[in-house]
Amino acid sequence: MEKEEVVKLLEKHGFTAVFESGVPMAVYEGGEKEMNDTYDRISKILKDSGYAGSFGVRGVAKNKPLSKPAYSQLRENNDGQLSFI
Repeated sequence: MEKEEVVKLLEKHGFTAVFESGVPMAVYEGGEKEMNDTYDRISKILKDSGYAGSFGVRGVAKNKPLSKPAYSQLRENNDGQLSFI
């Protein structure tokens, strides 16, 4: 699984996810303890899907707007494979 596909996977599981500086990132709005639980849940989802690359979980920053979603930068071909447009 490619890093860009991780964003879609996380969104399918109900997370807000973006692709920032080459890293799939889940954006979380709760407290620190819940963020640790969220990290563990995301880690399990990604491990179960066979993804072994980097990812992150960050809180919402007032001065850091969400990046353009990775899937809006990707195109899916007839075989279901994703590529940058």
